[in-house]
Amino acid sequence: MKTLNTIRTNLRWEDPTDRMEKFRIYFIALIPVMTLSTVFFGLNSLRLLIVGGLTALATGFFFRWGNKPDFSPAFSRWDLIPGLLIALTLPAGVSLWFVALAAVLATLCSNLKFVSSAGMTFLAVLLVRSLLQLIFPTQMESWTAIITSMDAFTGATPLGIWKSGIPETKGVTALAKTGIYPGNLDLFWGNISGSLGEISSIAILIGGLYLIARRSIAWRIPVTAITTVLILQGILWLINPIHFLSPVAHLFSGGLFLGLFYFAADQEMAPASYRHQLAMGSAMGMITLLLRNFGPQPEGIGWAILLTYALLHLALLWPMVRKVR
Repeated sequence: MKTLNTIRTNLRWEDPTDRMEKFRIYFIALIPVMTLSTVFFGLNSLRLLIVGGLTALATGFFFRWGNKPDFSPAFSRWDLIPGLLIALTLPAGVSLWFVALAAVLATLCSNLKFVSSAGMTFLAVLLVRSLLQLIFPTQMESWTAIITSMDAFTGATPLGIWKSGIPETKGVTALAKTGIYPGNLDLFWGNISGSLGEISSIAILIGGLYLIARRSIAWRIPVTAITTVLILQGILWLINPIHFLSPVAHLFSGGLFLGLFYFAADQEMAPASYRHQLAMGSAMGMITLLLRNFGPQPEGIGWAILLTYALLHLALLWPMVRKVR
C-alpha cells in the first residue's frame, strides 16, 4: 500500500555548516518584516524584538550548557530565530516580561530532543503562541495603533473588528462605510492594528519570495492555501456579502501570510510528494476559513497549521499501526 513519502531534508540539521546556512536564510527573510514592524510601531517594536532575541539566545545557551556540551555558533545563533518569530506573533502593546516568557518557552520547546529539524522548530514556536493565546488572552490582545499615520486604524485587529462589529451593523458593507474597518490597500500596506509581524502583507511577501528563491520552503503549500482561501471565501462572499468578508480582505488580514510563508512550508518538514503538498495547502486554507468564519476567535491560521501537520504525521504512523495490529 502506497503511503505518504517521508519528510524531505535538504540540509542536515545536525551539521553546523548547514544549520548556519539555514540561520542566514531565515534571518535575511525576516529583515523586511522586522524593518516595517519597526517603521509602523516605532521603538516599542524594536524593544520587543531585542528582548525576544536576546532571551532566546540566553535560554538556548543555558539549555545546552546543562544538557549537552554543544556550543557551536551555528547551534547558538539558530536560537535567535524562534525568539524573533515568537516576538513577531505578539501585539505591540504586550509587556516586556511577557515577551521574555514567550521567548523562553519557544526556545525550550525548539531545543527538545524530538525537534529534529528547522521545520519542527517553527511548529514548536507556533504551538507556544497558540497556548499563550489560551492562557493569557488579555496580554495577547494588547493591540496598539501604528505611529506612521494619523488615520491609522486603532483598537482591535481587522478580523477582530469584523467579528465583533457584524452584529452591531447591517453587515460588512455598512461596517466598511463607517470608516471603522480598513480598506484593502490599508490591509496590504500595513495601516492597521495587529501583531508585529502580521500587519504588512508586502513585507511578508518579500521575505516569502526570498525563501522560495532559496528553495527553503515548499512553495506549493502557501500558494495552494492562498488559492483555497480566495476560492472558498469568494463563494461565501457571493452567497452572503452582508455577513462574510471579501476574499481579498481575508487574504490580507490576520496572520495568514505570516503563518503560511514562515511556519507552514519549511522544506525539512513538508512532505516530498507534490500531491501531498497541495493537499496540505488546501487543508490549511479550509480549516483557517472554518475557524475564522464559524469559530469563536477571529484568527485560525495557527491552529490550522498545527492540525494539518498533526494529521500528516498520523497518516505517516497509520501504516505502522496497522502492521502492529
